[in-house]
Amino acid sequence: MAVLLVSLAGCDKHDVSDPVVMELRAFNGQGEETTAWVSGEGGKVVVEAADETELDMIRLRFAGLKQYEERDGLWVKTGYSTHWGASNSRVVNGTSVEESWNISIPDSLNGWYKITADALDAAGNLSEAQNLNIAVTDPSAPTINCSQLNPAPSDTAWVCTVGSSLKIKGTIESAEGLAAFRVRFLNTGFSTLQVIDYPLNSENNVVLESFTYQVPVTVGTRWLFQLEAEDIAGRITTKTIYCTASP
Repeated sequence: MAVLLVSLAGCDKHDVSDPVVMELRAFNGQGEETTAWVSGEGGKVVVEAADETELDMIRLRFAGLKQYEERDGLWVKTGYSTHWGASNSRVVNGTSVEESWNISIPDSLNGWYKITADALDAAGNLSEAQNLNIAVTDPSAPTINCSQLNPAPSDTAWVCTVGSSLKIKGTIESAEGLAAFRVRFLNTGFSTLQVIDYPLNSENNVVLESFTYQVPVTVGTRWLFQLEAEDIAGRITTKTIYCTASP
Protein backbone atom coordinates (compact mmCIF):
# COMPACT_ATOMS: atom_id res chain seq x y z
CA MET A 1 0.00 0.00 0.00
CA ALA A 2 1.40 3.36 -0.96
CA VAL A 3 1.44 5.98 1.75
CA LEU A 4 1.23 9.68 0.82
CA LEU A 5 3.10 11.90 3.20
CA VAL A 6 2.13 15.56 3.17
CA SER A 7 4.34 18.10 4.89
CA LEU A 8 2.71 21.18 6.31
CA ALA A 9 6.01 22.86 7.09
CA GLY A 10 5.98 26.48 6.04
CA CYS A 11 2.23 26.41 5.29
CA ASP A 12 0.25 29.10 7.13
CA LYS A 13 -3.26 28.14 6.04
CA HIS A 14 -3.94 26.75 9.54
CA ASP A 15 -2.96 30.03 11.19
CA VAL A 16 -6.25 31.12 12.73
CA SER A 17 -4.90 33.70 15.16
CA ASP A 18 -5.43 37.34 14.19
CA PRO A 19 -2.67 39.93 14.22
CA VAL A 20 -2.92 42.76 16.73
CA VAL A 21 -2.28 46.49 16.44
CA MET A 22 -0.39 47.02 19.69
CA GLU A 23 0.01 50.80 19.54
CA LEU A 24 -1.31 53.72 17.52
CA ARG A 25 0.36 57.01 18.42
CA ALA A 26 0.33 60.53 16.99
CA PHE A 27 3.04 63.21 17.11
CA ASN A 28 2.72 66.86 16.07
CA GLY A 29 5.11 68.76 13.83
CA GLN A 30 7.38 69.48 16.82
CA GLY A 31 7.76 65.79 17.62
CA GLU A 32 5.53 65.89 20.71
CA GLU A 33 3.15 62.98 21.28
CA THR A 34 -0.27 64.64 21.11
CA THR A 35 -3.59 64.49 19.24
CA ALA A 36 -3.60 68.31 18.84
CA TRP A 37 -1.93 69.34 15.58
CA VAL A 38 -1.39 72.78 14.04
CA SER A 39 -2.57 73.43 10.49
CA GLY A 40 0.27 73.47 7.96
CA GLU A 41 2.69 71.57 10.20
CA GLY A 42 1.16 68.13 9.88
CA GLY A 43 2.55 65.35 12.02
CA LYS A 44 3.60 61.74 12.31
CA VAL A 45 1.62 58.57 13.04
CA VAL A 46 3.33 55.48 14.47
CA VAL A 47 1.75 52.01 14.30
CA GLU A 48 3.11 48.93 16.07
CA ALA A 49 1.63 45.54 15.13
CA ALA A 50 2.35 41.92 16.06
CA ASP A 51 1.40 38.42 14.93
CA GLU A 52 2.24 34.97 16.29
CA THR A 53 3.34 33.71 12.86
CA GLU A 54 4.15 36.39 10.29
CA LEU A 55 2.87 39.88 9.51
CA ASP A 56 2.20 40.75 5.89
CA MET A 57 0.78 44.30 5.79
CA ILE A 58 -0.06 47.35 7.91
CA ARG A 59 -2.76 49.69 6.63
CA LEU A 60 -3.41 53.29 7.65
CA ARG A 61 -6.37 55.55 6.82
CA PHE A 62 -6.56 59.26 7.64
CA ALA A 63 -9.90 60.92 6.88
CA GLY A 64 -12.02 63.90 7.87
CA LEU A 65 -14.93 63.32 10.23
CA LYS A 66 -18.53 64.35 9.59
CA GLN A 67 -19.46 67.70 11.04
CA TYR A 68 -22.64 66.45 12.70
CA GLU A 69 -24.34 63.18 13.48
CA GLU A 70 -27.63 62.27 15.08
CA ARG A 71 -27.45 60.83 18.59
CA ASP A 72 -30.64 59.92 20.43
CA GLY A 73 -32.66 62.26 18.24
CA LEU A 74 -30.31 65.23 18.67
CA TRP A 75 -27.86 66.59 16.12
CA VAL A 76 -24.51 67.08 17.83
CA LYS A 77 -21.25 68.44 16.53
CA THR A 78 -18.57 65.78 16.00
CA GLY A 79 -15.96 67.51 13.85
CA TYR A 80 -15.53 69.26 10.53
CA SER A 81 -16.74 67.93 7.22
CA THR A 82 -13.96 67.60 4.64
CA HIS A 83 -13.44 65.76 1.39
CA TRP A 84 -9.79 65.08 2.05
CA GLY A 85 -8.09 61.96 3.31
CA ALA A 86 -5.02 59.80 2.85
CA SER A 87 -4.47 56.06 2.91
CA ASN A 88 -1.40 53.89 2.71
CA SER A 89 -0.63 50.18 2.88
CA ARG A 90 2.82 48.82 3.59
CA VAL A 91 4.12 45.31 3.08
CA VAL A 92 6.02 44.21 6.18
CA ASN A 93 7.84 41.12 7.47
CA GLY A 94 8.31 39.72 10.95
CA THR A 95 6.22 38.96 14.01
CA SER A 96 6.56 42.46 15.52
CA VAL A 97 6.82 45.56 13.34
CA GLU A 98 6.70 49.32 13.90
CA GLU A 99 5.98 51.66 11.00
CA SER A 100 5.61 55.46 10.85
CA TRP A 101 3.86 57.82 8.43
CA ASN A 102 4.50 61.54 7.97
CA ILE A 103 1.20 63.28 7.22
CA SER A 104 0.79 66.76 5.73
CA ILE A 105 -2.64 68.42 5.95
CA PRO A 106 -3.60 71.28 3.60
CA ASP A 107 -3.78 74.63 5.39
CA SER A 108 -7.47 75.16 4.69
CA LEU A 109 -8.65 71.82 6.12
CA ASN A 110 -8.77 72.37 9.86
CA GLY A 111 -11.02 70.22 12.00
CA TRP A 112 -11.32 66.68 13.33
CA TYR A 113 -9.69 63.71 11.61
CA LYS A 114 -9.92 60.00 12.32
CA ILE A 115 -6.85 57.76 12.04
CA THR A 116 -7.58 54.06 11.52
CA ALA A 117 -4.89 51.37 11.54
CA ASP A 118 -5.15 47.61 11.05
CA ALA A 119 -2.84 44.72 10.11
CA LEU A 120 -2.94 41.58 7.95
CA ASP A 121 -0.88 38.45 8.50
CA ALA A 122 0.51 36.04 5.89
CA ALA A 123 -2.57 33.80 6.23
CA GLY A 124 -4.92 36.67 5.44
CA ASN A 125 -6.19 37.18 8.98
CA LEU A 126 -7.17 40.76 9.75
CA SER A 127 -6.69 42.54 13.07
CA GLU A 128 -9.26 44.67 14.80
CA ALA A 129 -8.94 48.28 13.72
CA GLN A 130 -7.54 50.81 16.15
CA ASN A 131 -8.75 54.43 15.93
CA LEU A 132 -7.45 57.78 17.07
CA ASN A 133 -9.00 61.24 16.60
CA ILE A 134 -6.77 64.20 15.72
CA ALA A 135 -7.79 67.86 16.15
CA VAL A 136 -6.19 70.16 13.57
CA THR A 137 -6.41 73.87 14.33
CA ASP A 138 -5.08 77.12 12.95
CA PRO A 139 -3.99 79.40 15.83
CA SER A 140 -4.26 82.44 13.57
CA ALA A 141 -7.86 81.76 12.49
CA PRO A 142 -10.60 84.16 13.69
CA THR A 143 -12.19 83.60 17.09
CA ILE A 144 -15.87 83.88 18.00
CA ASN A 145 -16.71 84.69 21.60
CA CYS A 146 -20.34 84.65 22.71
CA SER A 147 -20.79 86.55 25.95
CA GLN A 148 -24.58 86.22 25.95
CA LEU A 149 -27.05 83.85 24.34
CA ASN A 150 -30.72 84.47 25.08
CA PRO A 151 -32.31 82.10 25.84
CA ALA A 152 -29.29 80.24 27.24
CA PRO A 153 -28.70 76.92 25.43
CA SER A 154 -28.04 73.56 27.07
CA ASP A 155 -24.96 71.54 26.17
CA THR A 156 -26.58 69.95 23.11
CA ALA A 157 -29.59 72.06 22.16
CA TRP A 158 -31.07 75.54 22.14
CA VAL A 159 -34.78 75.29 22.96
CA CYS A 160 -36.74 78.39 22.09
CA THR A 161 -40.39 79.34 22.46
CA VAL A 162 -42.34 79.82 19.24
CA GLY A 163 -42.81 83.52 18.54
CA SER A 164 -39.75 84.55 20.57
CA SER A 165 -36.38 85.62 19.21
CA LEU A 166 -32.84 84.32 19.40
CA LYS A 167 -30.43 86.98 20.62
CA ILE A 168 -26.66 86.94 20.77
CA LYS A 169 -23.95 89.27 22.04
CA GLY A 170 -20.21 88.83 21.84
CA THR A 171 -17.12 89.58 19.77
CA ILE A 172 -15.25 88.23 16.78
CA GLU A 173 -11.50 88.80 16.54
CA SER A 174 -8.70 88.30 14.04
CA ALA A 175 -5.03 89.25 14.21
CA GLU A 176 -4.85 89.72 10.42
CA GLY A 177 -8.19 91.46 9.98
CA LEU A 178 -11.76 90.34 9.38
CA ALA A 179 -13.30 90.17 5.91
CA ALA A 180 -16.84 89.07 6.73
CA PHE A 181 -19.24 87.85 9.38
CA ARG A 182 -22.12 85.56 8.42
CA VAL A 183 -25.11 84.05 10.13
CA ARG A 184 -26.46 80.85 8.63
CA PHE A 185 -29.65 78.94 9.35
CA LEU A 186 -29.64 75.32 8.20
CA ASN A 187 -32.13 72.50 8.47
CA THR A 188 -31.11 69.13 9.91
CA GLY A 189 -30.30 67.94 6.40
CA PHE A 190 -27.67 70.73 6.38
CA SER A 191 -29.35 72.64 3.58
CA THR A 192 -29.00 76.38 4.05
CA LEU A 193 -32.34 78.08 4.77
CA GLN A 194 -31.00 81.62 5.02
CA VAL A 195 -27.67 83.45 5.01
CA ILE A 196 -27.17 86.95 6.40
CA ASP A 197 -23.81 88.40 5.32
CA TYR A 198 -22.09 91.34 7.01
CA PRO A 199 -19.04 92.52 5.00
CA LEU A 200 -16.23 93.89 7.14
CA ASN A 201 -13.25 96.12 6.38
CA SER A 202 -10.22 94.35 7.87
CA GLU A 203 -11.22 95.16 11.44
CA ASN A 204 -9.37 93.19 14.13
CA ASN A 205 -12.20 93.24 16.64
CA VAL A 206 -15.95 93.49 16.00
CA VAL A 207 -18.62 93.63 18.68
CA LEU A 208 -21.83 91.69 18.04
CA GLU A 209 -24.69 93.85 19.25
CA SER A 210 -27.61 91.63 20.25
CA PHE A 211 -28.20 90.00 16.88
CA THR A 212 -31.86 88.89 16.73
CA TYR A 213 -33.57 86.15 14.73
CA GLN A 214 -37.29 85.37 14.86
CA VAL A 215 -38.04 81.73 15.77
CA PRO A 216 -40.10 79.84 13.16
CA VAL A 217 -43.75 79.57 14.10
CA THR A 218 -43.95 75.76 13.77
CA VAL A 219 -43.63 73.84 17.03
CA GLY A 220 -40.95 71.15 16.83
CA THR A 221 -39.06 72.83 14.01
CA ARG A 222 -35.38 71.89 14.09
CA TRP A 223 -32.55 73.88 12.59
CA LEU A 224 -28.91 74.83 13.06
CA PHE A 225 -27.91 78.37 14.00
CA GLN A 226 -24.35 78.97 12.76
CA LEU A 227 -22.06 81.96 13.21
CA GLU A 228 -19.20 82.23 10.72
CA ALA A 229 -16.20 84.60 10.78
CA GLU A 230 -13.79 84.90 7.85
CA ASP A 231 -10.48 86.77 7.87
CA ILE A 232 -8.76 88.48 4.95
CA ALA A 233 -6.61 85.36 4.36
CA GLY A 234 -9.75 83.26 3.82
CA ARG A 235 -9.58 81.34 7.10
CA ILE A 236 -13.05 80.58 8.47
CA THR A 237 -14.19 79.84 12.01
CA THR A 238 -17.70 78.63 12.80
CA LYS A 239 -19.76 78.30 15.95
CA THR A 240 -22.89 76.17 15.65
CA ILE A 241 -25.82 75.51 17.99
CA TYR A 242 -28.58 72.97 17.44
CA CYS A 243 -32.03 74.55 17.89
CA THR A 244 -35.60 73.35 18.33
CA ALA A 245 -38.82 75.32 18.80
CA SER A 246 -41.17 74.56 21.69
CA PRO A 247 -44.76 75.76 22.42
